[in-house]
Amino acid sequence: MKQRIRAVISRQFQPTRRLIIQLCVLVMCTMAVLPAQAAPSAEAAKVQTLINLARDQLNVSPETAISSAEKSALLAQRMIAGLERDSLLSEADALISRALIGLRRIDEAEMVVKRAFARSATSDLAPKVVGELTLSNGRIRQYRNDVQGALGAFQKAYEIFRAAGEKRSQ
Repeated sequence: MKQRIRAVISRQFQPTRRLIIQLCVLVMCTMAVLPAQAAPSAEAAKVQTLINLARDQLNVSPETAISSAEKSALLAQRMIAGLERDSLLSEADALISRALIGLRRIDEAEMVVKRAFARSATSDLAPKVVGELTLSNGRIRQYRNDVQGALGAFQKAYEIFRAAGEKRSQ
């Protein structure tokens, strides 16, 4: 009797077993094909540390923030290649532009923002960095008395931050 029950159960669940095995094989093959996400390099970690230092100094000492961000950009240009470099350079430029705007050095800030946006055309930047650059662009337009341009840039920055889940956009 037990053997008969086992045989019936075995036949009923045979397609399910095959499906489970096929799914496992599919998942394993997919994982083998997908590239592993590269960990940030040691050089990138050093650059990110300088960028974080610049961010911490932004409201306390804009000059120190500019210096730290420029050092991070120089280090990134020398030691890092490709998209990782472009992303770190644009993040440093976003901080430099904010500090320059705080110091009322609008012409320099505008050049930095333009440089970062030109770089972003060839690489995929983090939404937060694009939002920071767009916000800086809005502030520059505000100082230039371009009210319509400033409002447009602020609205675009708001939408970028909101889409990225940044709380400050609310």
